[in-house]
Parts: sequence; structure tokens; C-alpha cells
Amino acid sequence: MTKADVDRVGFIYQITMTPDGKTALVAYNGLDEPEAVVVEVWDLRRKAHPARRSTLKVPGSHLYGLSVSADGKTAVAVRNDDTGAIVWDLTDPAHPATVAELDHKDHAERTAALSHDGRRVVLGTSKGGVDVWDLGDRTKPVHRATMDDDFRDVYAVALARNGDLVLAADFQGRATLGPVTAVETGQAGGSEAGPRHGDGRPQ
Repeated sequence: MTKADVDRVGFIYQITMTPDGKTALVAYNGLDEPEAVVVEVWDLRRKAHPARRSTLKVPGSHLYGLSVSADGKTAVAVRNDDTGAIVWDLTDPAHPATVAELDHKDHAERTAALSHDGRRVVLGTSKGGVDVWDLGDRTKPVHRATMDDDFRDVYAVALARNGDLVLAADFQGRATLGPVTAVETGQAGGSEAGPRHGDGRPQ
């Protein structure tokens, strides 16, 4: 974001960048359009002269989550109106396209994490735990499983590089680590971190 952009930005909600530092997404509420969240796609290959390639607009007053794949070709944004997550095709960063929306049983998505190759995304929700989606075909996403246990209000998720290990944290002060392969077979348990009693039992 250039210095000239500051005057039209109210609050920056989310930022994300590819591991190679070549592509970044910035989400903010634009003062010119308070009823929408603005998401800009930036080319950072020339560090001294970053270039804004395109601008997307998401209805609503906030953006809960934003994630981009390592190759910069897929991005997922989580809206704040409980209507799910948006999948964008950024293959041509100058002409991004909305290719799908992810919403499973009104789980109220809150956060997202994409695998390194962009073929899997996990969504933390406020009602149904962690949803696992297959984006092998981005235009036809498949809901693979839900990691629920007694999770509620999941506000942060992370995926290992290969997409086989998920870490999720909820508002009860717990972080749980588990293999996505176990999630997909209905064995949602994992290793729980967070506050514990002196005997090792979770609080």
C-alpha cells in the first residue's frame, strides 16, 4: 500500500503474503465505500516499486480471515455475515475471479488456512468446529469432514506445509493439534495444548 492510499483507508482488517514474498493481499474498510471490505492484490517482485494488480470488494463491514496459497493462485476470504468463505482464483492477478463459496450447515466461518499447494483449506467456525475442504477443483469444492469434538468459537487455524496437520484454537483457551487424515476418517481427536491442571488434565 502506497503513501497515497492512506487517506482512503479506515482500518486494515487482514494481510497475507506468499512465502516467496512476491504476492500480498491487503483487506481494509475503504472510507469511500463503508458498506464493503476492499481487498487489494499486490505484486511485490520489485520491492522498491510494489504494484497493485487488482481490487476486490466483499460485502459487509469486516473480514474475519484471509489466506493465500504459496503460489499465489488461490485465496480464501471469510466474510463477517455468516454466509461462508469466498474462494478466489488469482492465476491472473490483474483479473481475479470468484470461483466458489464455502458454507457448511451454517457453521458461521471465522478464520481460514490454506495448504501450501492450495488444494486444501480448513475453516474455523463459531458453531461447528473446524471444517476441512478439498479445493482440488476450485470451482467444485468438496466438504471432506468436520473436526468438532467439543470445539466452539474457533478463532484461529493453521495448516502444516503439506496440509496434513491442523492446529486450531478456540475461545475456551485451548489449542488442539491433529492430523487431517484422522479428521477425514471421523477420528477428530488430537493433542490438546493450553491451560492444564497440575496433574496434566486440561482445565
